[in-house]
Amino acid sequence: MRPRVSLQRVAEMLALLDQMPNPPALMVYGPPGIGKTTVLKRFAEDRGYDLRVKHLSRMDTTDWSGIPRTGDGVEYTEFLPINLFQKTTKKKIVIFFDELNTALPQVLNAALDVILEKKGDGARATLPPETIIVAAGNLGEEDGTYVEELSSAVKTRMIQVEFDTSDARDQWLRWAKAAGVATEVVDHIEGHRDLDVLLDLGGFQKNLDQVATPRGWERVSDYLKTLDARPREDGQRPWRDDPAAWGLFADLVMGTIGRDRGAAFLSWLQERRADAPDPQAWRERVAGCRFLTDATSVLGDIAALVEAFACAEAGLQHAHDGAVDFADRVLRTVQARRQQHQFTANERAAVPLGRFPLVHRRLRAAHAALAAWFAGTDE
Repeated sequence: MRPRVSLQRVAEMLALLDQMPNPPALMVYGPPGIGKTTVLKRFAEDRGYDLRVKHLSRMDTTDWSGIPRTGDGVEYTEFLPINLFQKTTKKKIVIFFDELNTALPQVLNAALDVILEKKGDGARATLPPETIIVAAGNLGEEDGTYVEELSSAVKTRMIQVEFDTSDARDQWLRWAKAAGVATEVVDHIEGHRDLDVLLDLGGFQKNLDQVATPRGWERVSDYLKTLDARPREDGQRPWRDDPAAWGLFADLVMGTIGRDRGAAFLSWLQERRADAPDPQAWRERVAGCRFLTDATSVLGDIAALVEAFACAEAGLQHAHDGAVDFADRVLRTVQARRQQHQFTANERAAVPLGRFPLVHRRLRAAHAALAAWFAGTDE
């Protein structure tokens, strides 16, 4: 039985392989969309490595042969190496073969030559020995896919592990909060303890047309943030109140995470919006925010500062128009003027910075600096 490991453990394995002069290939099994590619991309980007991804289930045998070489002195058919073997200007090459065990048998055999020997057909189709090779495979019956069983001879020459999905929800939530996934998506997943909301393994087994995966939920977040960022003309309704725009969003959601999970999320969003404070009331609250309007309070009035953070938190949580800009102003104002007042420990504890829902990337650096300041760790 393969060891069941977390995403963090896979990252630790990659770090160890990176220290070896000729590391063996790592084969990771798990359902589609669980985050295998994300872990590998982060590993390569953090180290400045050249990541090369091949989706084997979409490849044909001709994709491995390259272009025939012609010219004087060429007596026999010789193929130029495919770009997988291209020399790199970066420190190291990382190759990711996705969906290895769902590839055509001929494609699988070609990939195995690279995985096991770090070379292909032809003298020039070679990879440096320090190249890191990772392959991903589906689970078969468990995720509703047909897979090619690898031979024992191949298996014994690779490291084989399987993603442990028992902690997948909590791992994903930690990542999503740090990565700036939309608050609505995070809150919806966090409010459902059932893993199937995030990763619909039952849908895979039933071979449904579309199912929910972590990758799909990340795309739903992108739809939300893109629509929220669209400029509005004077008098134009927010897109969530526009039937045409809402219908577009609904089709995108159900086409990305499946009809059942999508419909449940859309219904939850509408209920959440109905329960949210009136946007006009929130705007009036912003207009009366003494922290920004009364320069004499600056940071000295702890009540004004607490109200400013609470107001920004409410605006971001309910996706009110102008919430991002307001939160940005609050953070920038505190940063610019924080040396003008020294808080006591009790005053710092009263500021709800730790609950601040940082869902926008441009606010994170300011938030991190302020969090350290309020915690007293940067003094």
